[in-house]
Amino acid sequence: MLSIALGVAGTIVATFDTRSRTVAVLIAAIGLQAAALFVLARTNGAGTPYLSLKMFYLAIYPLAVAGAVCIAWALRYARSAALSGPRIGAGLKAPRYTAMRIAYADAIVWMLVLMAGIGVARQLAAAPQPIPVITDSLNDAGRWARLHLPRECVDYLVADDDSAYWLHLAVLGNARSAPRSIDNDTYDPQHALIRWVMPGGLPYAIAGNVGELPRDIGANVDVIARFGPAAIVKRRGASTCPH
Repeated sequence: MLSIALGVAGTIVATFDTRSRTVAVLIAAIGLQAAALFVLARTNGAGTPYLSLKMFYLAIYPLAVAGAVCIAWALRYARSAALSGPRIGAGLKAPRYTAMRIAYADAIVWMLVLMAGIGVARQLAAAPQPIPVITDSLNDAGRWARLHLPRECVDYLVADDDSAYWLHLAVLGNARSAPRSIDNDTYDPQHALIRWVMPGGLPYAIAGNVGELPRDIGANVDVIARFGPAAIVKRRGASTCPH
């Protein structure tokens, strides 16, 4: 939250500073693009405005620059206030006195920056470690499936929808406009398990961890290729495929 606050404050500062106004313009353009994509997604009946949300990943970088602009502005303002403030300590020579005031102002600003850095570091340390969406073994299994199987006939028995999404589009290369690609159930892990308990589904699946498949599924599939914990499995019995 602190970094976001710095980014927002920096965007306001950049709006009125000709040297850094480009940063504010870029952030505004990203916001307008996100709004347009949101309206387009709602108009087309999308369950989640995916592309609109993705724009926020792009906004991270100009917001980081805007945060630096905010800190630089605070430093300049502190120095200006130190130079224009009332003079005390008349026994000191003017140049030495001015240097001391600037040094104090710089110290205050950098102390605030240090406190902000400590706050961000604590948030990062407390955040849970991210679980990789795709592992080497899962990627190898997906590449094997792309070379040896019809991509339209492969299902995904993986831990989360992000892994299924990556395999379906990035690894297997299915078309984004295909019926399965625009169906959220394609990537839902629970729906995938149900499809493989019921007969007559797709003939093949990429399993993220074949040893952890439910018994009802593991007892009714054959492993045709294995890559560490990941594997390509084939359904026993009747199956259907749009290929």
